[in-house]
Amino acid sequence: MELIRQKYIDKLIEWLKIRDIKILTGIRRVGKSTLLRQFIEFLKNKKDVLFFQIIDKYDFNNIKTLKNTTWENMMDDVKRIISSNPTKKHYLFIDEVQELKDWQKAIKTLLEDRTIDIDIYLTGSNSQALSMDLGTWFTGRHLDLLVLPFTFKEIVNSNILQKSDNEIFQHYLYHGAIGKIIPIYENSSNIKELLKQISIDCIQKDVFKRYKIRNKNEFLKIVNFIYDQIGKKISINNVIDDFYKSKKIVYTYKTISDYIEKLENANLIKTLPYYDLKGRKIITSSLKIYSTDLGILSQNTTYSGNRSWRIENLVFLELLNRYDEVYTYKTYNGKEIDFICLKEGRITYLQVTDILNESNWEREVGNLESLSDSNEKIVLSNNVDTHYLSSGIKIVNLLEWLKS
Repeated sequence: MELIRQKYIDKLIEWLKIRDIKILTGIRRVGKSTLLRQFIEFLKNKKDVLFFQIIDKYDFNNIKTLKNTTWENMMDDVKRIISSNPTKKHYLFIDEVQELKDWQKAIKTLLEDRTIDIDIYLTGSNSQALSMDLGTWFTGRHLDLLVLPFTFKEIVNSNILQKSDNEIFQHYLYHGAIGKIIPIYENSSNIKELLKQISIDCIQKDVFKRYKIRNKNEFLKIVNFIYDQIGKKISINNVIDDFYKSKKIVYTYKTISDYIEKLENANLIKTLPYYDLKGRKIITSSLKIYSTDLGILSQNTTYSGNRSWRIENLVFLELLNRYDEVYTYKTYNGKEIDFICLKEGRITYLQVTDILNESNWEREVGNLESLSDSNEKIVLSNNVDTHYLSSGIKIVNLLEWLKS
């Protein structure tokens, strides 16, 4: 049974009338190719779209396709196909487009040719490679869609696993939600091997190959160290200090910041800056780091048993799906708030904890109570029933929230 990414398909349907390039980014194996195929099936089922209008022969994950294709012959081939039915709109799909040298030249030529009606869809794993090229060649003429791993709700609603919500949650927390992983949740040895291969592919192809990294062992040490900082407030200088204290190795500010940037460009991590609500500005001197998949996190951290920051990472990924903007926040009296989320002019504060009890009540609830504004305030936890406090703070059961 194949899981349908309806949210993303709906977004692509919404964009159908827009001529701009549509670009899907996300880590390798997250399901960009599957999503394109599902969207192609939607188009094929439309009465006004015929099979010859869909051009989906360019998958540059395929070594043979890549070897036999140049930007010139791809462009010529697409134009030849369109010339057979020039009055019809055509849909061009290209997978892992950044693998093709000078791909921008072909896309720009096709996009600017007003004698043809073409709708272009691209996927890519390295967001920086694409954003630089798109920003240079297609300023204001592309729409970006970040494809994330499956949500807990998508998995539960699919009925692909005959398990309780809590059992699915335990697997989700440690094995992540990349499509090929979900059906083999019970097979720990196969999952570990597959996650290892996915992680290696991401780093080898989207970091080592893209940036021509020479000292691979050094980079992998920093990768492990960065993943061990998941959910913690960090600064580059603190990372340098911690690395020296723990491993007696000296790194420059530029080295650490470059490596973090390369991991984020490959969609392996997301950095979360602080938000200044009063000044409506983003503060990047301190930030948090989260993994874009919990299974890949398991492959790259030495702290595999820590549930609390895994849950915080899980919630962060869910927030990316639900809100327009997500940041971390510190009140003016120095109290930390896990997340501040913005959507359509509304603000929501969230605290996240595995277990809410007397020992952490002040940290989780008290920090929210210190906020004087009337914006929505939520505490997510596994051991509570959903209810409101007299202060207006909403205490929410985490699994209920993930399924809502």
